Amino acid sequence: MYKGDGLKAREGNDSWKARIDRLEENVKAVRGWSDEETVRFLALSLCGEAGELANEIKKVWRKGGYSKLTNVEIMALNKRIAFEIADCRMILYRIAQNLEIDEDTSCDEKLDGFITRPENREFDT
Repeated sequence: MYKGDGLKAREGNDSWKARIDRLEENVKAVRGWSDEETVRFLALSLCGEAGELANEIKKVWRKGGYSKLTNVEIMALNKRIAFEIADCRMILYRIAQNLEIDEDTSCDEKLDGFITRPENREFDT
């Protein structure tokens, strides 16, 4: 691990964002990475994590859907999927932080643009 900080068990009101921020700072310090190198690494990491998420979902499809799985299999698979989603979310958060992008504003603006396209107006609620 990196100096024992960042991945330690949650303490008090310590959020996942605070913990991942500390972890990234330790990784950057240990590896000597600039912000630019960190973003490059995170972008490549996101590709890998998205692939792992897709593979977990593919397992459901290959087996014929959730209706073909036992409750134990569903619970185990959903836990693995949840972890892959968490990996992607944490990486996206850190990319946004490094580039000083407000994720909520970006998502709002993206959805505003989506709904204003003529071909998507039927989806506006």
